[in-house]
Amino acid sequence: MAISDEWQQELRQFEQLAAQWSTRRFSTATVKRFRTLVHSFYRQHGRDAPWRRNRTPYRVLVSEIMLQQTQVPRVVEPYGRFLKLFPTFQALAAAAPHEVIRAWQGLGYNRRGLALKKTAEQVVAHFNGRLPRDTESLTALPGIGTYTAAAVRVFAFEIPDVVIETNIRTVYYHFFFHGWQTVSEADLEDRIRQSLDVEQPREWYYGLMDLGSALKRSGVKLNRLSPSYRTQSTFSGSRREVRGKVLRAVSVKDRVSRQALERCVGGDARLGEVLEQLCAEGLLEATGRSFKLPS
Repeated sequence: MAISDEWQQELRQFEQLAAQWSTRRFSTATVKRFRTLVHSFYRQHGRDAPWRRNRTPYRVLVSEIMLQQTQVPRVVEPYGRFLKLFPTFQALAAAAPHEVIRAWQGLGYNRRGLALKKTAEQVVAHFNGRLPRDTESLTALPGIGTYTAAAVRVFAFEIPDVVIETNIRTVYYHFFFHGWQTVSEADLEDRIRQSLDVEQPREWYYGLMDLGSALKRSGVKLNRLSPSYRTQSTFSGSRREVRGKVLRAVSVKDRVSRQALERCVGGDARLGEVLEQLCAEGLLEATGRSFKLPS
């Protein structure tokens, strides 16, 4: 999605205006102008995604777990495949772990899939199959942290909450933190809370995310201002790559020998540690000198 020349000019004008603001609190006029900018951008340039079209709490939760540390284009196909296999909390709760791991292939960070299954089990057992709305109950579920809980509240239930992720950071850093070396989470959260559109929180955050994504593609890279910023480690040659090769190998066969896995990873010396780790995480089961997905 390229930003039109007209919108480039609109953004530049807003940048010039934002650069003049030095007070901690926004004026009513500032908030109104910012909201108009974000909503207008979304209505003209908003991205389409299947989890935005059908927003049941289950579907929203599945998408949010899949989108953790994974870019949108990589999620679309596995998301549709996963929902065909497990369309409800009940279906996912009843699934075997190996079925979930196989369905998660291509997304990486496979522990997320098993955590999602455990969440489904708890939702069915303790909440009558209905995802809770309150932050305390959500964050008590496996694999759901503060961000995911807030995102679920906003996107599934249209409940205003503070949502912070990389694209949202980009928007606020770009417009409201000129010249800062670092921006504390408290300062960022304060700005987000002040400008939050409590009447339309779902569209508001869609707009922020899409605007942030567009700014990044235009060359804006400001997440280094976050005190928790760190660069993503290279995937090629990493332990994550070895883990992925092992799980792909055992996903296509019922059982794979240690010798076959050694060939699969090209004799990588980290294989033993990786196998121990995957077994400890419940992603593999060892049977003698062979390995398989958990039953």
